[in-house]
Amino acid sequence: MPRVGQATRQMGGSVSPPRTGARRVSTWVVLLMLAICCEGLGRKFLPQIPSVVFYFLKDVFLVGGVLLFGVKPHVKAAVRSLYGRFVPILVLAVTWTAVEMVNPEHQHLGLSLIGFRAYWLWWVAPLVIAGALRDERDRRSVLRALGVISTGIALLAVYQFSQPASSAVNTYALYDGRVMNDVDVVSATGRVRVSSTFSYLSGFVAFTQLVPPILLSLGLAESDRRTRFWCLVGAGLTTAALPMSGSRGPVFIGGAALLAVLHSAGSFRTRAGRRVLMGVAAALVAAFFAFPEATEGVRARFEGRDTLDRINSGLVILPPVAIAITRYPLLGVGTGMKQNAADAFGVRTPWYNEGEPGKLLIELGLPGYVLVWLARFGIAWALLRAARILKQRGQPAMAGAAVAYALLTLTIMLVFDHVAQALFFTGLGMILHAVVNSTPSAAAAPRTFPVGARGPVALSRAR
Repeated sequence: MPRVGQATRQMGGSVSPPRTGARRVSTWVVLLMLAICCEGLGRKFLPQIPSVVFYFLKDVFLVGGVLLFGVKPHVKAAVRSLYGRFVPILVLAVTWTAVEMVNPEHQHLGLSLIGFRAYWLWWVAPLVIAGALRDERDRRSVLRALGVISTGIALLAVYQFSQPASSAVNTYALYDGRVMNDVDVVSATGRVRVSSTFSYLSGFVAFTQLVPPILLSLGLAESDRRTRFWCLVGAGLTTAALPMSGSRGPVFIGGAALLAVLHSAGSFRTRAGRRVLMGVAAALVAAFFAFPEATEGVRARFEGRDTLDRINSGLVILPPVAIAITRYPLLGVGTGMKQNAADAFGVRTPWYNEGEPGKLLIELGLPGYVLVWLARFGIAWALLRAARILKQRGQPAMAGAAVAYALLTLTIMLVFDHVAQALFFTGLGMILHAVVNSTPSAAAAPRTFPVGARGPVALSRAR
């Protein structure tokens, strides 16, 4: 069986593609990231263009990438090996959501198509990204662009936070030129909960959790100074801006994700790692003194009466808890019925739940909820296996990113937050790219990663 490095070389991974091809790949990834991260700017400040154009633009770029670059065989083999025994569960989950599109309780065919897309379209993104990014110069140009985009998003968030809620820069997405949601503020400080370039603050929160672990892990391992600079600056500024969202849970979840990267990278044991750690700490301290109201707002919200309710609702993500408290139709009401687009179609249901687990139970019923949850758990399982491989292959920082994403897999909304799902699966593509293009280091050479079709990853013992 070919190993990961061998498979990559057989597919041309060790030979740089023509420069024009590399430029085409990097341009596509950058445009994809801009479509994800800057959708809100269009929906806020270009009301003459229908908001659905900006909403679906990232999907158009994703489908374009599939048509341009396809899915490479060695990437499919690696994913099959990593995901292993969860493949049949994924097939059942996709089948169940397809069947639920014709649920007797369903009220609109268009809504069922939008719902099916929300469940599964972006699962293909990691496979396309991992196969398309093969050239080192191409990869670095993507990283620099992502670092610059992150820096711009963080600086805009800082500016929004410094402005009153009535400022024109502080607005959420418009629909048909109308304001649909008032800007949220933290009652204890009166400061706005920022959304930066995103339509709503939820998109900004997802960005601050999902992008810094990728930037930090790749920045720590990067030898090119310019690329490393933008990765670390983007990660530091984005993390420092997180409290400006006023969100509570993401502060801890995002912090845990970054600590996973730093710990795996050995940043607590090496001089260079400690310098990076001190730099991140300095950025956080500077942000605290420059904008103390941001951290004060988060602290005050923890003292709110709804904190315990939020914690309890978060536990619903665990199937035993969700199954125990469910009071929705056993077989659901249909794929897509709880999507935000339901309002535009004039569709109403008597069932309501704000959290994603509850919405899954309403749409797919108990069997569908369990299948989708297991399919998602399979991603976390595969990421932990990928982390082990990357660490053995001499890429501890990326191993940390894989561990961080395994944690985020079970906390991020991957169906009912289109920005979070796009960012998550794009980041997953960067991790998968590191796995399929890794080669054993001298210290890790005795262990191999066979890419075969026989289930889970097998790690051979030292010879």
